[in-house]
Amino acid sequence: MQSTGLTPHKRLAFFEFNAQRHGTGQGQISVKGDPIPAGSVITGGFAAVKTGFAPTEAATLAAKVQDTDILPATAATELAAGALINLVFDGSAETMIGLTSPLLTLEFNITGADLTAGHILIILEYVVTG
Repeated sequence: MQSTGLTPHKRLAFFEFNAQRHGTGQGQISVKGDPIPAGSVITGGFAAVKTGFAPTEAATLAAKVQDTDILPATAATELAAGALINLVFDGSAETMIGLTSPLLTLEFNITGADLTAGHILIILEYVVTG
């Protein structure tokens, strides 16, 4: 069988948001993580909450890749320590994200109230196709 030159396995990239380190105020915050090369396709992922988010009354947290929300605005009440959160990926091509440029950062957005605590790890699964 002739080799296609493609990597025969999926890879993982980690992006970690820590309110104490990256900021607690409302607005958009760029967080560096493991780079994903251009030409890759993000096929899945999830979020693991390490430290619960506060305050829980009105604050929400969202994350996006390029212009696609991967973690829609999620109430801080759902971001308790130990929680595993589904991202938007469902295994269909419609929810996969093809990268035309390298992904170096995730964009997090805090709305509703400033955060005082919280730590979340976003894990993205991808394949290199280009």
